[in-house]
Amino acid sequence: MKTSTFRGWVSEPNLPHSGGLVVTPHVEALPGARPRAQRRAQLLATEEGAALAGAVRQQLADAIGPHDIAPMAALRLRAGLSQEQLAALTGIAQPHLSRIENGRSESLTTNTLNKLAEALIADVGDVSRAFDATVQRRRERDGREHE
Repeated sequence: MKTSTFRGWVSEPNLPHSGGLVVTPHVEALPGARPRAQRRAQLLATEEGAALAGAVRQQLADAIGPHDIAPMAALRLRAGLSQEQLAALTGIAQPHLSRIENGRSESLTTNTLNKLAEALIADVGDVSRAFDATVQRRRERDGREHE
């Protein structure tokens, strides 16, 4: 079984989600880390913790989706993924994913669009529309801030 590590996340091909990859945090106790942070990291490293985190992300997507607050983030959350997990699945750097979700990236290449659609188990058209809506919302928000 081939595994890969990306910025602290481990991808293992064994579950059907997102092309057969399971993405879980690779946890090592950091010197001086707070006990609560260590416990949270240990929980997230378990299957149960990862499933719980995914379920919470899906619930958040269900809550924000109808309000069109953050269309790109809602797609990711609906898939039950964190930005770090999506980065590991797509090979797109997490800071770039953040810019995409915040509408700070003005365009997407066809390759990036296809990678996102595949990892999010979504139609390319849906991802494109969510991206366009995200950029439009950012432009509207920035316009109001400068008035």
